Amino acid sequence: MKRHRRLKAWGYIVEFIAVGVIYGPILFFAGEKHLDSLLQKNWAACSGIAATLFAAALAGLIYMAQAFASEFGKYLKWLGEADESYIKAYQIQTLLFLMAGIVPPIAAFLKNDIVVHIAWITVLYAVINGMSLIDNTVWLIRMNLKFRVEYDAAMLQEDEKKKG
Repeated sequence: MKRHRRLKAWGYIVEFIAVGVIYGPILFFAGEKHLDSLLQKNWAACSGIAATLFAAALAGLIYMAQAFASEFGKYLKWLGEADESYIKAYQIQTLLFLMAGIVPPIAAFLKNDIVVHIAWITVLYAVINGMSLIDNTVWLIRMNLKFRVEYDAAMLQEDEKKKG
């Protein structure tokens, strides 16, 4: 369990490092004035991307909460895959995407260099974390499909035993 937590923490750290690796050269080559101007023109697009990711993360969070209370959740617990880290991942993503939707318009309004940097870093982190959202959702779908196949096969066997 500790190893699993360390891997999750490492995943978030790597995403943050990726933001620095991407944002550093952009800042160096584009300059603060250009980034400020770009945010002034595109804050609505940044917030729109974040809003889409927020909706997806919120849907995933609601689905995970529902799934853990169902037969599928019992199946995940039986496999040892149903721990709180998946729900926490969706919670963190939901909060991150909400922040990425709120910070750009505030930065565009304030026109403060530090807030502009925070806005770009938040948006980049949200986009990179969006890949984790997709990965978590694909995992969830695969596990649900596997569950459905195994559950349906078990139900068929049970029906055959009752008939035979």
